[in-house]
Parts: sequence; structure tokens; C-alpha cells
Amino acid sequence: MGWHDPKRASSTGLLFTLLPFTPHRSLLTVHLPLTSHRLPTKMLHHTVLIRWKPETTPEAQCALAGKLLALKGVVPEVRAIHTGVNRDPEGRTEWPFVLLVVVDDEDALRRYIGHPAHQAVARELAAAREARMAVDVVVG
Repeated sequence: MGWHDPKRASSTGLLFTLLPFTPHRSLLTVHLPLTSHRLPTKMLHHTVLIRWKPETTPEAQCALAGKLLALKGVVPEVRAIHTGVNRDPEGRTEWPFVLLVVVDDEDALRRYIGHPAHQAVARELAAAREARMAVDVVVG
């Protein structure tokens, strides 16, 4: 069992929880402070499907997935970001890789797409992919 001690709040108001060490679990989790600011009830889900070039190795695919996930800490508009293998039995052959980015709205999506960090990863993805399809939908 981990412990939670409000007296250990940092100067930023973040609360930390120490967890027992296991090889597959991080030792520290961070809890964001509760504020009166609420997330929008409707969020925009930007879903991108990618077909890799035959010469794009699994290692290169994993490296690009890691760079995409790292955008969460760099691009402020990103509320959540996920990457993974397409699990749909009919679609995974044509579109084996999926990226899901959650942002507040279309304006936030435009800022995310225009952000220099996103642009850098997008250029690398363009060189590694054979095809791309994107779908944007409001959820909530």
C-alpha cells in the first residue's frame, strides 16, 4: 500500500504518493491539486491512423510512438495522448498504428498541430509512413 500525506504537499500544491517498489511500477505518483477550474465537458478527440512504410522497423515505430507521447509534457493543449497497435481485426492490416490526442476544442487542435514540437515529430512520421488518415470528433 502506498501512503498519502497532505503534509508532504510541495510548494506548487502538488501532492506526492510513494508506492512500494516493484520492477514494473514507478515509485512516485503525482496528484494534481483540486481547483475550481473544470475541464470542458466536451473534448475533441484527434485520432490518426498510420500505415508504415515497409522499411520502417519496429524499433523506429516505437521510437516515434515515444516522441508522440512526449508531446504531452511539451504542448500545453494536449490533455491526453495515447498510441498503440490497432486492435480491430479488419482494420489493423491497413492501419496498424493508432494515435489518439485529446484537446479542448478545434482552436486547441490548431495550436497543437502548429506547435514546433508537434511539427518536428510530424516531419519524422511523414518520412516513416506510407499513408495517414485522421478523424476528429467531439466527445462528451
